[in-house]
Formats: sequence, C-alpha cells, structure tokens
Amino acid sequence: MAAQDESLFTLDVIPHEILEHILSFPEISIHDLCNASKVCAKFRDVVCSNELWRQKFVQRWPDLFRQHNAVGTRWREDCSERFTCGKKLRKCIASMSEKFYTQDELSEDAFTEILHLSKHPRAMLFYIDELYAILDDGMPDDNLTVKYYARRVQCFVCHEHLKSLWDNYLGFPDDVRKPPLLEDGALLLAEWCQPLERIDTEGVRQTLDLLAAKARTLLANRHPNHPILKAAFENGTSSDLTLESRSRWQPSECRAVLTCINHVLFQVYALMGEKHEFYTRENSFIDKVLQKKTGIPIALCVIYEAIARRLGVLCLPVSFPGHFLLKWLEHPELPEDQRYTYIDPFNGGRFLTQKECPQICPGIQIDNSSSYDAVPPIRVLVRMCWNLVEVGRQQEGTLGMQGLRQALELLELFERLGHNPCAGAIEHRLLLARVYLHLGINYAQVMSLLQDIEAAHPASSGIVAYMYRSAQSQMAAQQQRKEARNHRQVHKQRSTSKSQVAFTIGLIMKHKKYHYQCVIYGWDSTCAANRDWIYQMGVYNLSRKDRQPFYNVLVEDGSNRYAAQENLTISTDPSPISHPEVGKYFERFCGTHYTPNEQKEGEYPEDAEVRKDILQQSYGSTPTRRTDEG
Repeated sequence: MAAQDESLFTLDVIPHEILEHILSFPEISIHDLCNASKVCAKFRDVVCSNELWRQKFVQRWPDLFRQHNAVGTRWREDCSERFTCGKKLRKCIASMSEKFYTQDELSEDAFTEILHLSKHPRAMLFYIDELYAILDDGMPDDNLTVKYYARRVQCFVCHEHLKSLWDNYLGFPDDVRKPPLLEDGALLLAEWCQPLERIDTEGVRQTLDLLAAKARTLLANRHPNHPILKAAFENGTSSDLTLESRSRWQPSECRAVLTCINHVLFQVYALMGEKHEFYTRENSFIDKVLQKKTGIPIALCVIYEAIARRLGVLCLPVSFPGHFLLKWLEHPELPEDQRYTYIDPFNGGRFLTQKECPQICPGIQIDNSSSYDAVPPIRVLVRMCWNLVEVGRQQEGTLGMQGLRQALELLELFERLGHNPCAGAIEHRLLLARVYLHLGINYAQVMSLLQDIEAAHPASSGIVAYMYRSAQSQMAAQQQRKEARNHRQVHKQRSTSKSQVAFTIGLIMKHKKYHYQCVIYGWDSTCAANRDWIYQMGVYNLSRKDRQPFYNVLVEDGSNRYAAQENLTISTDPSPISHPEVGKYFERFCGTHYTPNEQKEGEYPEDAEVRKDILQQSYGSTPTRRTDEG
C-alpha cells in the first residue's frame, strides 16, 4: 500500500520553477493564468511571479512591450490595466456614432472622456495598442462604423501621447544633457503627421545604421588607413556629436567619409531629390523618404546628417533661402566665408563653396548675414512644418485640410512649449483659427488663439474682431441646429415622395458619364441644391432638369458628390469604395452593397425593403456574403 502511495504523482510535488515554466508556455493565456491561481495556494504563489506575467505581457502584446520594458514594472498590474483600458475604450467608441453622427468634424471636447478612463502612466500607449487591434482586425469590410470613430480617436490619442514626447525632446536644460538629435525630431514629426500609421521608428534607425555601415565598408576599401577603422569607434550607433561639437577626423579624412556616403546614398541606395511631385506630404517624412527613396531637400539633409554623424562627421543644417543645405568645417584656418564646404543632398551630395551656393536658387535674394548660418534642430522642424502647411494649402479635399491642421497644431505646440524660434509670430495662429472655423470645431481654442494674437499684436485687432464675430455666429448657429435636431428627427419617406426615387442608400452605383463608382448615402426627391449650384453644374441641361431625385454619393476618389438619378446606374461590378467617410454611414460591405448603420437606417426607414428587391433584381440572387437582411 505504501509503495502504491509513493507511485502517485500529484501537482503539489512539482517544484515552483517547473510549474512557472509550464505556465509560461504561449498556449497558456492570461485568462488561463488567472484561473490557475484559483486552483490551490501553491498555484496562487506561482502565479504571483512578476517574470511570469512579464512573459505573458510579451506574448499578448509584443508591440506594446517593445515600446516599454522598464525595470521595476509590475507586469501583473500592467496586464490587468491593459485589459481594462481596452474594454473601456471599446465601450466609449461604440457610443460615439449615436452621440456625434450629425457632426461633420469632432472638436477636442468630444474626446475628453477618454482622458479620464485611466490614470495609468502608460494609458495612452495602451489605447493606441487597442486601437490598432480594432483597425487591424483582419476584416476590412466589417465593423466600419466602429473603425471610423476609432480612427478619429487614434488621431487624438496619438497626439496626446506625442505631446509628452515633444516636451521631453525640446525641454532639455542646457546644463543637463546635449541637444536632441535631428533624426529623432524628424521621426516625431512623421508620427505626428501620420497618426493613423504604424511608424517603424526602430526600422528607420536600423536603415540609417545600415547605410552608415555600407559607407564604412566602402571607406575601408578606398582608404584602408583611415582612422575610423582603427579608433575605438562603434559604427552603426548614434554618436555623441552635437551642434557644438566638432568632427572626429581631420578635414581631409572627413571629405573621404562624405565621398563614400555620397556613393552609397545616391549611387547604391539610389536616393534622389523629388523634382516632379515636389508638393506631397510624403516627401517630408523621413520614413517615407527612405521607403520611396525620393524627397525634398530638407528631408534628404536630415538623412544625410544622421549618416554622417554615425561616421564621426558633424554636418550642420543650413536653412538656405529656397533650398536646404548642410555644411561641414573643411578649412578652419581660412576666413569665415571660406571655412565651410556646403553639401547639397538634393543634387546627389554635391560639394559647394559659399560663393557657389547662390547658383542653386538664381533670382532669390541672399542675405549674407544669416543665410549661411547653422540652425538648431527646432529651426529645421519648424521649416518642415511650414513646408507641410504649404502642401496642405495646395492639396484639395479632406486630406489637404487634415495635413494643414496637423502642421499648424504642431507649430502651436512648439509655441506653447516655448520652443518656437519665431515666438510671437501670429501667422500660424491666424491660419489655425481659420481652419478651426472652417471645420466648425474647437471654438474655445479659437477664442484663446484670437486673444493671444490680439495681446501680442494690438495692430491685428481688426481681423481678430472679425474672426471673433464669425466664431460667435457659428457657435450660435451650431447650438440652434443641435436644439432643432433634439426636437425632430429627419426621416426620408419614399411613400410620400412625389417623384419616383429609384435607388436606396447603400447601393453601389456607377456614373453614366464620368464612370466613377460610388455608394449612395442620402437622397432628395428633387434637387435640393441652391440655384447658383444648379446653373453652375448645368442641371437644366438634363432631361428631367432639377425635377428628379438627386443622390448624395461617396466617390471612390474620396470626394462627395450630388448626382442626378438619370446619371446613375447600378454597378455591374461592385467593389468597396475607398472613401474616409464610408464608416460614418455604413456598418459593413456585403459584396454588392453596404449595410447602413443604425443612425443612417433611421434616416431612411423604408429603404431596407426596397434595397432588398433591387439587389434581387440586379444580381439575380441573394449575395453569398451576409447582408443587412441577415
């Protein structure tokens, strides 16, 4: 009997280390771990291991773990808080369509609830991780309304997170550490202006490291006695060179390094200046420039400076009029205007003397007192922002307005952090106030901006007064519309329409004349546009003129249009419409049509049955994908 008892194997005799190792397997989820802690006291003690919870955090949220792996983290608490933040955030997003459906744009106060969901110091990172999980769920045609509002939340949360990073980047005391690296600022700018994208910051740094390593290899072949090959110099990492430092090598040795950089960067890697589509946002973002291998002068200078710094050569940014250059100290013994050699990465890394620089931009007045001065990283970033402002002004539609707003808000952030080299300038604040008024958002910020402008520049009181009245008028009109919506809800009834409305919301259509595909998100029984628009668009040239149904459509090119019924036909080859507002009105794409969300369906309560009949007639059978009827 004793021998039989000894042969029994029970879990309580397994050492803690073995149990912890078993529970660390990826197949054991966090939920399983919580259940295991309830089995017995021994399991409870094992599950208390901080290392075990760290491994579970890595397994469940690897991207999030890479962003934060601080010593002393209580991983069980972080796992719990990450789950809680995700759950609360999803609930908040799910309620947004009902709250904000009637609003074209959302003010910042629409997101204040999110700031109070958690007090955890890494809450913003948890939210961003959850938002990526929502948006990258592997079902691009489903949950469109949740994803529509998740994108807006992500823009807000990303900027809130980046504000603290900008504060750390810019808010260094002179006696504590050296100035920040230009490439780090360029990466922050790329993240700020692309809040919906995953910017692989480490990937960018690794690419710069790789390019530096290739240049060093070439240098070893061309100049085997170069001191960089003998010195205790670790290539591939950011060196400690700053704006006040000097290059590590003698001038002739620096030139050898730069010549090798030119070959690797512009011949091997084939980086070049973008001369055809100069005014596109991507040309300013360091990650995009490295991907597509074209960019504007200032972005190419950021990349060049980062590689040179890795190889021990200090290149200083020069905000040259109409262009952007780098310079390095080649002739320290000569007069000031002959000491530096200038580099033009936009033109293949060409070396220039100071006298040759004006040839780059003929016709532009050059101020010799400041045009050749080196500028700190913040000046470079401000100029990049103004480049993006110009791009936003020239780009039509929603994307242009978003880009303009992001660049202006970053300039305002620099101002509020006390690091705008043009402190007190009002141009960006006037533009930002105008953008907010155009979008009908952030009226409190508009008032604050106008007060700051008037206080700093009393001479601007005229334009400030005009914009102040405009803001008050818009606020009053917005409140009236809100009260009107609370008292009545618009329902478009097909049965009471005097004209024959042939189509319904959610149908994929094709324009007979312009051949674009679109989805209907609204209709009027007769043309509801004003007379000026009717004459401008030639509506009276149509056979039924304005006395026919007109449809609000989202077009595949991202535009919103108002099309006459006689110009539309059911698409014979329906496909998803790539338009940023699709999710505002529709829940999913079903192969042949879109399913309206609850708010849109409520506006057109009779469309569902008609849509079902049209789909049956047009496509012959019920689509294999799920439809709004089941």
